[in-house]
Amino acid sequence: MKTRNELGRTEMAFCRIQYPEGVNAVHRENYEVFLERYLYIERSAKRTAEKIANDDNVERLKLLDGFHAIDEHNIGWIREQMEKKKAEKCIAYLSERYSK
Repeated sequence: MKTRNELGRTEMAFCRIQYPEGVNAVHRENYEVFLERYLYIERSAKRTAEKIANDDNVERLKLLDGFHAIDEHNIGWIREQMEKKKAEKCIAYLSERYSK
């Protein structure tokens, strides 16, 4: 199913990767590539980080990190959103993994 809603697309990608029932390897790879590419754009990275921070969902943050979607290009934007939302588990993970 396609959606024009940016947050909807991100949520769909996370759910299809986290709960892969019926997702073949090619589609899973497409979802992973989408998330990795999506985090390279500042506005998208901030929006995705805010979504993760709202629930302090460190598992999704780790998922992104596993795809190497977090790097020196976007770590500042991501950390900014985590701190803004006081996402303690995510902040702790980022501090451990990416020291300032």
